[in-house]
Amino acid sequence: MKICYLTHNTDSKSGWGRYAHDLIDGIKKSGHDVVILEEEVWGIGIFLSAIKARKYIKKCDVIHALDVYPYGVIACLANLFLGKKLVITAQGTYSIAPLYNIKTSFLSKLKLI
Repeated sequence: MKICYLTHNTDSKSGWGRYAHDLIDGIKKSGHDVVILEEEVWGIGIFLSAIKARKYIKKCDVIHALDVYPYGVIACLANLFLGKKLVITAQGTYSIAPLYNIKTSFLSKLKLI
C-alpha cells in the first residue's frame, strides 16, 4: 500500500516533526511505501498547494494529513473526485483551534468527501 503524508516536517527534534517521523518510520518498517509532502514542498497557499499535492496523491492508496489545518484541508481539496481513503490526525489543543477561528473554521468544517 502506498500512503501519502502531508505534514509540517519530519524533524525528529520538534513536536509534530517527531510524531510524523516516528509514525512514518513505523509504517515504512511494516512494508508500506510512503510519499511525504512537507510544508516546504508547497508553501503557496491552500488551493495552489492542493493542486500541487494532487499529482502525488493520485499515485497513492491512502492520504494521511497530520493536523486539520492546513494539511487536512489541503488533503480534502486535493482528493476531490479521486475518492482516495483519507485520514486526518488531530492531536492536542491546537488541532481544534482552526474550528474556532473565523478565517479557518469554514474550510476546516467542509465535508468534501
